Amino acid sequence: MNVPSCETHPGCITCGDVGVPMRVIEVGDAAAVCLDREGKRHEVAIDLIDSVGTGAWLLVHAGVAIAAVDAPAIGGRGPR
Repeated sequence: MNVPSCETHPGCITCGDVGVPMRVIEVGDAAAVCLDREGKRHEVAIDLIDSVGTGAWLLVHAGVAIAAVDAPAIGGRGPR
């Protein structure tokens, strides 16, 4: 008899994407401009985070900051 089991997959169970660490370079009222690993700029909703400041690191999923995180080790360098 085969018993169904839960499979774990990295990333969101809805869309499959993973959270991406990004560094904040500019903060607005409800959004921040952040840099990803390649230095590309993204507008990120920050409604779920208590306090966001320039230079902070956020874990971003689907354009929304879901957590404040420590600076990640990214091959010895972060965003430019």
